Amino acid sequence: MDLRRVMRKAFSDQELAAMFQALGDAKRLEIFRLALAQGCYCGTVVEELELPQSTVSHHLAVLKHAGLVEAERQGRCICYKPTAPALRALQEVLRGFAEECCR
Repeated sequence: MDLRRVMRKAFSDQELAAMFQALGDAKRLEIFRLALAQGCYCGTVVEELELPQSTVSHHLAVLKHAGLVEAERQGRCICYKPTAPALRALQEVLRGFAEECCR
């Protein structure tokens, strides 16, 4: 598998690096897991992880800016859900890394 071709298919190196960087924080990774499981609201994450609302908002903004989650307004609330293209790109990159190193 040509790893460079896979990585460049949908996202630039800079965009992929931003995704990995966003997931490099333990609390953001926890928040991302919540979004993967069910979608999430800022208030739910605040309660679940016992973090200040401003911290959760910041982490969600970083995940959104990196293209990992999208925000969908539902009445007065915003639900954050993972984006399928970003998940597929990360999956392909990691699969490519594994194939390159573990032949």
